Amino acid sequence: MNFKLTKTKSNNITFIFTPLILIYFVFFSCYSLHSQPNDALAYIVGKIKNEQRRIDLFDSIIDNRVHFGSQLLNDKIQQSLFFKINDLILLIEKREINYKTKLTKLECILNILKRIEPENIELTAKYETQINLANRCMVENELTRLIPIMLSNAIGALEILPFYANKPECREFLLKVVQSSPTDLIGHFKQISEQSYSDTVLLELVKFAPGELKGYLYSQNYINTVIRNSENVWMKTFVKIYSEVGLKSQCYSFLDDIRYGKISISNADKLSREPIAYMKKLIELINKNPITAKYTIEKELQDLCLKQIKIINDLHEEKDEVRFASINNFNANEIYTLIVLGESEIYTSTFIGMYKRMDSKINTKSNFVFLEEQGWLEFRKFIKMCAGYNTLNSFLYKFTAEEKNILFHKFCEGLEDVIGNIENAVTVADTYGSLKDEATKKQLEKLITNYFYIVTANGNFEASKLYELLLEIISNKHLTNRPNISIISSSQLFKSDTCYEHLLFYKDKDGDASFKSFIASYKNPDWIIEEFKNYVRISPKKGRQIIIYANRPEKEGEGQTEIRDIFMAKNRWPEIVVHRGHSFYAWATIESLNPEARIVVLGSCGGYNNISKVLDISPESHIVSSKQIGTMLVNNEVIYQINETVRLGKDIDWALLWKSIETKFKGNKEALERFYDYIPPHQNLGALFIKTYRERI
Repeated sequence: MNFKLTKTKSNNITFIFTPLILIYFVFFSCYSLHSQPNDALAYIVGKIKNEQRRIDLFDSIIDNRVHFGSQLLNDKIQQSLFFKINDLILLIEKREINYKTKLTKLECILNILKRIEPENIELTAKYETQINLANRCMVENELTRLIPIMLSNAIGALEILPFYANKPECREFLLKVVQSSPTDLIGHFKQISEQSYSDTVLLELVKFAPGELKGYLYSQNYINTVIRNSENVWMKTFVKIYSEVGLKSQCYSFLDDIRYGKISISNADKLSREPIAYMKKLIELINKNPITAKYTIEKELQDLCLKQIKIINDLHEEKDEVRFASINNFNANEIYTLIVLGESEIYTSTFIGMYKRMDSKINTKSNFVFLEEQGWLEFRKFIKMCAGYNTLNSFLYKFTAEEKNILFHKFCEGLEDVIGNIENAVTVADTYGSLKDEATKKQLEKLITNYFYIVTANGNFEASKLYELLLEIISNKHLTNRPNISIISSSQLFKSDTCYEHLLFYKDKDGDASFKSFIASYKNPDWIIEEFKNYVRISPKKGRQIIIYANRPEKEGEGQTEIRDIFMAKNRWPEIVVHRGHSFYAWATIESLNPEARIVVLGSCGGYNNISKVLDISPESHIVSSKQIGTMLVNNEVIYQINETVRLGKDIDWALLWKSIETKFKGNKEALERFYDYIPPHQNLGALFIKTYRERI
């Protein structure tokens, strides 16, 4: 607060305020949430207006607008943070009868605005959808029509939970969110504490994600109180585990076995400390149906599988006897689980070697029975991988004609998913894009058509839309009614006279080698490399200006922060963003994205979840991904040719560019094989499906 102290002749200290600050102090000190209703409401509305003014001043001009780059972005910010917020306040004041609910809804709006800072205001997708959904919740009497939209972005929907927490359909929605986004729901649980269904939701969270809830037993909080006071046997078992082994133990995955006395807490804790034995036990548990602690088991198991895959990847230059020695004692079921849960890090050669070992250890005569033994765990993903790595015919060879027919029916049915996740549909689209056998492609297309008619006849219009879009994507029809991911024009990359590119490297052995290789590719007469302590800046000597920033991997944090500060100072964000690291670093690259990004190179991190997150932030982006971790030689050539096309001021026609890059590898068999693992935007049917689905929903 701005004030100064002065002494009067009587030596009394008085406060001299500027008139504006004095009014502010007197007005707001008179109110609190414990005041009369109208006063409390006015107080929160006043705080909302203050937040709007704070945001308005990001550009130092008070005009209910923030000038932040493109006109489109400016308009989105103005519509969302000023006009729609004001409309929402009026709706709450007119339509909401309950005084306390009015307060919580207004506080929800206030919290949305409080999270907005100059460095994240450009991420309009994060708050725009929340504000739009809040408006719809205010005008819709029932949630039924909104639930599919809410499930497609459950995390965003939870941010405005007070707008629908008291509606009857909220219980159904939150029980589905338990299955899709349990950790996010846990963070919002207190907002439903007074609802009749809150205990049911908490019980499901304990049974589904105990490893994520255990931290709440460490300190005093609402969740801790409810769990410790519960007489439910699952809750009591959960508390008992915590009391005996505490926060650091991983044995919460064994909640079901402990609950039914199949293993003691001390033995479960001991087992969880032995990585290989623990992984094998988790593989055994994950094949159960139903499965308790499913989220915790999958998360733990995926981490262990990725570590095991990395061991094999790192030995890629060794003989197979050495390279795959670590899984010699694994059975076929265990190798299968390693493959499907380690997808994001697996090399082509790693997959082929593991597939061969799995195939040789399958004891059943039929691979259909083998999948049944796995409880159909991630079977769509496995089929997609087999199609991508050319082993599908080999795997299907051990199917009878009837079994193959059942498999593909199972592969195509139920794609709408009960928890609102379109991942299965995206997997089918990706699989279709990888298939080389025309007969199999026609079979899939026929099945998808049949299911479209079935769900339409049953009146399931959400599922009908999903299957109709899938048919449209795989049959390549109605091109004018969906996003263009075949060509990106030069004008889209040059908002002014300059296109900016940001490469993110990470601090590990591979990152260091990758960075050195990348720099070497620009040591030629056409480019200038400027060296700085934490990053490099690369620019062309002639042609259109494409400015490339790349952090030094050993200066990962400092370099990426400095580059971000440079973009903020320019009030510009990169049109091209390139991830140069393993999949476990992908979240950091994705967090650095912005709505202005038009090309995003993800490498092997192009699975459903990551592509979905990229399109949340950068909905107009064209995504380049790979079926496996890229090789430096191929990565550098792909990025260099993209940059050369941009420098020459040409539009990027992905089909032509990919053909051009392919010819450059003709004399290098290994590089060419690795290049074929890369998926350009025009062939990325999964990304196209997600983009089109979101536009139409």
